[in-house]
Amino acid sequence: MGEGASGGARKRRRGRGGRGRNLGAEPRSEALDQPGEGLLDIPVERGLPVLYAPLHAAEEDDPEDEGAAPAKGKKLNAGKLFWFIRSKSYVPIPEIRRRFEISAAEMSTIVDGADTLYVGLPEDAASAVATLRRQQKIGIECSPDFSTHVVIGLYPLKRL
Repeated sequence: MGEGASGGARKRRRGRGGRGRNLGAEPRSEALDQPGEGLLDIPVERGLPVLYAPLHAAEEDDPEDEGAAPAKGKKLNAGKLFWFIRSKSYVPIPEIRRRFEISAAEMSTIVDGADTLYVGLPEDAASAVATLRRQQKIGIECSPDFSTHVVIGLYPLKRL
């Protein structure tokens, strides 16, 4: 009665090979039973994991490396700077220094019209800012707290 063409054999569902729901099962890994097994040993400093290699004392005390050029992949030119500024609505100078790994020890000036602007970037980065400003691709925001013009941020200019 209603056995069909298969001759009475029922179709059998294939299992998922252990990937299905297994609500009452124990964990299969023995590493979870022993504390410290199977876990990464990450040093923690003041409650945060330290995920970088510490600098050697000789590298920290070397005054020549303080003004060194950034890594080859992070070298700053007008094209990379404009792409970075255009991807955001406003970019403060410290964010540019972090993004391109620029030391905060250097400061340069650029001339914008009759004004001299102080930029917290080295000479090559400041010249890239001046180039983009001359091309009218970026705007410059200066701090009202100082009597001189100190650049605190950059923003892209929209072309109509």
